[in-house]
Amino acid sequence: MRDWRWVPSKRNIADVLTKWGRGPPLQRNSEWVDGPTILYQSSCQWPSADPIDETNEEARGLLSFHEVVAVGKISCWTKLLRVTATVVRFVTNCRLRKAGLPTITSQATEYQRSVLKAKFPTVQQPLQQNELQHAENILWKQSQFDSFPDEMSALTENLQHETGRSPRKIEKSSSLYKLSPTLDAEGVLRVRGKMEINEAIPFDKRFPIILSGKQEITRKLIMHLHEKFGHANRETVFNELRQKFWIPNARAAIRQVSKECVWCKVNRCEPSIPMMAPLPIQRTTPHLRPFSAVGIDYLGPVDVTVGRRNEKRWVAVFTCMAVRAVHLDVVYSLSTQSCLMAIKRFTSKRGVPEQIFSDNATCFHGANTVMRGEINKINHECAEKIISPVTSWHFNPPGTPHMGGVWERMVRSVKEALRTLDDGQRMTDEILVTSLAEAEDLINSRPLTYIPQDNSEPLHPWNNDK
Repeated sequence: MRDWRWVPSKRNIADVLTKWGRGPPLQRNSEWVDGPTILYQSSCQWPSADPIDETNEEARGLLSFHEVVAVGKISCWTKLLRVTATVVRFVTNCRLRKAGLPTITSQATEYQRSVLKAKFPTVQQPLQQNELQHAENILWKQSQFDSFPDEMSALTENLQHETGRSPRKIEKSSSLYKLSPTLDAEGVLRVRGKMEINEAIPFDKRFPIILSGKQEITRKLIMHLHEKFGHANRETVFNELRQKFWIPNARAAIRQVSKECVWCKVNRCEPSIPMMAPLPIQRTTPHLRPFSAVGIDYLGPVDVTVGRRNEKRWVAVFTCMAVRAVHLDVVYSLSTQSCLMAIKRFTSKRGVPEQIFSDNATCFHGANTVMRGEINKINHECAEKIISPVTSWHFNPPGTPHMGGVWERMVRSVKEALRTLDDGQRMTDEILVTSLAEAEDLINSRPLTYIPQDNSEPLHPWNNDK
């Protein structure tokens, strides 16, 4: 003890960082670099204080630590359980070896030595049921001490108290207060129920283990059951958990774990639905006559009988963008001339449209090319024969069928109407034209929206004066 010397705190260079200065003096020949100046003086000039009392005890450093299983570094519940059980066996073997008792091993067979390619006299036995149960209890207690430290401390202290001392009670503010928690013989926190004296029921059902859904151990257990039952619905996992455990907000924990399952993300993913774009201006502009802006699409082919032969016909569906009325006409081929004649018949009955919309059909491209050539001549006579020079034709971009949903939906309505009007007779051109007229009247007489019972004036796409 005579070797110990005393340094005043004011002259202790180690306290410069935290007490007496804003930082260490980094200049050359400073105390921080060369050491305290008192060390360069004679020992008689060193500061002194009362000597330390003599003692016969040996001064030792005391290291206290608590080993916690690194749950987050282990991928699944099965591996976590077996790793914990292996650690339990290692600790047990160390205690047995210290006591001079045989460890938990068995003699290796010749086949095992040949596989291992080494002369090992002993090999490790497979993990036993009691070791796995012990490992489970360790994991349960670790999770419970992390989630409910106050409750576990109070109940553990009650078990260690001597008889006659008043036990500690769980606070009423605790989330486990209404569950009447208790500790079993292994120190695991369980729920006391009304069937606890019925020994015909398994012990785990009478006293379910309390776990927190936010703990990593519980999440790995839920994921294990989720994968064990084939990524089934959440109620299956919940039913299996309730056989042995009591987890507050268990369904929320199961739902959160299921969302993190990679298999479910890959095999049950759904495309995100984008927000609907604003309606085109042609559908929302008021005070326009019907068929000022129309969409064109073809329907068919339809087989008709001409004499003794069968021929194909198509149906041109002109859809008003504003009032959702339709005009149906027969097209005799997919040529540009047939498309132009169908447009001429339409404009003669409904008037010249200001805008025409269609998809990228070849016949529509051809009709547009012809009209552009005629419109460029600025010839009044040719414009009267084909279409007004003020009319514009718009094509939908490739790969965007949703942009033609206005007329595509009407094509479906026309198909349903024709299917209803079909009486099974052989179709001729005259029957086809008559059926289209009836289908047109049927579709244009439909109400556009839901009609309340007290409303006497339903809204129709086309007001026919009959």
